[in-house]
Amino acid sequence: LPQKCTLPSGIACTDHVISPTGVTVTLRNGLGFAISGINIAASNCPTNATGTLENGDQTSFTIGGCVASTNNPMTPGSKYDGDVNISYTNSDSGLAHTVQGSITAKVQ
Repeated sequence: LPQKCTLPSGIACTDHVISPTGVTVTLRNGLGFAISGINIAASNCPTNATGTLENGDQTSFTIGGCVASTNNPMTPGSKYDGDVNISYTNSDSGLAHTVQGSITAKVQ
């Protein structure tokens, strides 16, 4: 199973781990400005991760309570394949944006 975490340019997914308890993504802000009000949602996860990210900084965000698919718990070796939606506010302009990416990985 090829592991991948893809997002549009500007916000890089530099690492990710899928565990039985959730999805952790490490994001790097390469947009050229700080972003605030970050809200990260992932497929089949009932909670979201939130935070801020300065320009050039990298931070890990964990989204908990996830399942591999409806009524299918995430067990080691199972596959997680889902969308990641990130909404944020440009700290310079105050304008809100939303981007979408995807994660495919084996549960560790």
